Amino acid sequence: MDKLIIASSAHDADLFSILGVVVPDPLIVILAGKKRYALVNQLEYARIKRETKGRVFVIPWERYVEKAKKLGKKISFASVAFAFLKEKRINSVGISPTFPFVYAQELRRRGIRLSVCSPFIDRSVKTPTEI
Repeated sequence: MDKLIIASSAHDADLFSILGVVVPDPLIVILAGKKRYALVNQLEYARIKRETKGRVFVIPWERYVEKAKKLGKKISFASVAFAFLKEKRINSVGISPTFPFVYAQELRRRGIRLSVCSPFIDRSVKTPTEI
């Protein structure tokens, strides 16, 4: 199942596990099959791209802001995530139990099916870097 996270890795252990870097501001991360995408603001783009060392495809958030504007008037994390999901033809995603309710409501209104996954990702096996 594809998964969606809208959070800050400074406050979300699953997101930190995926990225391997602390990002204080919220960002959008999509796990689609074996691919991992991070939609990040321009200020953090270069740093996150460098520090994730190829673990994720880092994409400037602004690329999807323009697409989100064409799909609706309100720009939010959910509308930008929706623009990405629509482009990738993803209609259903798993979310964590702590996924922001307001974004879940907006995504559902736009036709995205959401399923709560617990645990969101398996972090029981640690890499040498994590230990």
